[in-house]
Amino acid sequence: MRELGGMTMEVDVAIVGGGMGGLALAVGLQERGIKAHVFEKSPKERKHFGTGISIGQNGIQALEGIKPGLSQKMESEGQRTRQFTARIRVQGEPEKVFTQLPQLTESEVMFTVAWKGALETLADELDPSVVHYRHSFVDYKLVEEGVESRFEVRIEQDSDACTVETNVVKAKLLVGADGVWSGVRKLVVGDEPRDLCLVTWLSVVRTERIRSLNLNDDDEIRFIVYPATKTGVITCSCGPEYTHWQYRVPDESRELMKSFTSDFNAHGKEARKMRILKQLEGVEELQNLKTAVERSESHLVREDRNFD
Repeated sequence: MRELGGMTMEVDVAIVGGGMGGLALAVGLQERGIKAHVFEKSPKERKHFGTGISIGQNGIQALEGIKPGLSQKMESEGQRTRQFTARIRVQGEPEKVFTQLPQLTESEVMFTVAWKGALETLADELDPSVVHYRHSFVDYKLVEEGVESRFEVRIEQDSDACTVETNVVKAKLLVGADGVWSGVRKLVVGDEPRDLCLVTWLSVVRTERIRSLNLNDDDEIRFIVYPATKTGVITCSCGPEYTHWQYRVPDESRELMKSFTSDFNAHGKEARKMRILKQLEGVEELQNLKTAVERSESHLVREDRNFD
């Protein structure tokens, strides 16, 4: 890898982070006649994030505030939610089942959409020329009439070698929308995200592969809660093709993720899937979830230590 000089560009608004927040902000500014540019560290090809997002009335109002009709476009990629079921499991006691039928009206909609579908809905509203991929934020400094930011741009070559350029972006306003580990926030505020002492595995899997497991009804979000161990499961449909599953366990000692390192570091993309399967070994009442995990594509399985 070798470093080269880059280029300098000037924009009105520079948004660091091309996720949900960054793209939504860019669309909203575009609607108001302000051309914002988005700088995202990931490659241009949008990844199929292994998760979904549920959007209720507040979210719908926010989407409509960004651009009228945006919530309907996003819902068309997802699945309307009409009921919630919580199953409470305490060892030695009968399972308690609570079902809530929200009786949502047309003006009180809730839906769940795959993260990829939500991102693409937002990206489709933007001129592709304002979204710059492979841009990793480095730092910024205040200059006359604005902010000057530096980005490292990784340029892949045909061989294993690559070059890194440093691009400078001058803007009237810099916005950090780069997630919980925001580089912009770290420089502005200086604090660290709060560790919630939880580890979550999650993915989306093609519904046709797991329909017989009865993880949830098409219009249902189903929760399974183990109060004694603070463990939980969520399953729901997030569109006509995919079902989302999520398994969360506490890790107050912060040792769970560390314990996996030596056992699984040679397994690459398979490691995340193998780790959750190890967690589900011997849990008889979650064998349907275990089967769903087995039928999930390894590259779609995510593993996150949760921070706020």
